[in-house]
Amino acid sequence: MLKANKNLSAISAAICVGFAALTSPAAAQEPWSPVYINQVSTSFIQAANSMVYPDTSVLDSIPTLPSNSTGNLSFVLQQGDFNTASITQTGQRNVGLIYQIGYSNTAAITQTGNGHRGLIMQQGSNNVAILTQR
Repeated sequence: MLKANKNLSAISAAICVGFAALTSPAAAQEPWSPVYINQVSTSFIQAANSMVYPDTSVLDSIPTLPSNSTGNLSFVLQQGDFNTASITQTGQRNVGLIYQIGYSNTAAITQTGNGHRGLIMQQGSNNVAILTQR
C-alpha cells in the first residue's frame, strides 16, 4: 500500500501542474467532500480490520484545484486485465482518481457540484466501488 500511496502522490502532483492554467475569476469558496475507498481482496478478518481502522492519511494525497479554477481533474490508472472504470464530473474543481491493480475490478465516480475530491483504490479481483458526490 505504501508504494501505491507514493505513486498516487507523484501522479497527483504531475496532473495538478497541467491543470494550474485552468483559471477564471475567483469564485466563492464552496464546501468540499473528500472521499477515499480502498478495496483489497483478502481474508474476512483482514478486511474487517481495514473497515474498523481505515487509513485516511491518503486523503492528504488527493489534490485540490485552486478556487479560481473552472476545470475538473480525473485520472484512471489500471494494471491487470478486465478492469473497468468511469469518472463523470459536472461542475468545477472536482477531482476524481481511480487506481486499480488486479483482475475484473469495477469502479465509478460521479461528481455533481463544485470542489469534490474522490479516490478509489482497488487491489485484487472482483472488487466493485461506486462513489457519488453531490
